[in-house]
Amino acid sequence: TEGQFETPKLNLTPGKYQFRVVNKHVDKELGFVIQKEEDKDVDVMKSAVPNSFTTASVKKGDVQYTGGVELKEGNYLYACPLNPTPQYKIIVR
Repeated sequence: TEGQFETPKLNLTPGKYQFRVVNKHVDKELGFVIQKEEDKDVDVMKSAVPNSFTTASVKKGDVQYTGGVELKEGNYLYACPLNPTPQYKIIVR
């Protein structure tokens, strides 16, 4: 859906993850990045969780992956750093 991700919330356990991002129908290039919820008002380029960016922009019909992301217990947000999208919640317990 243009302007939003299909998965609005993730519930995960602490650990290492690699996120797969698929651009099914959006004509714009998109990206993916995670930051701690407490940093939601901080520039994501300065507060991103290490390795949580997609390795390249995701073109229509394309798939990209993040690096290996370690998530500890807490609340996180993910969004597209290239286009205005809502911030979606990741809860790690």
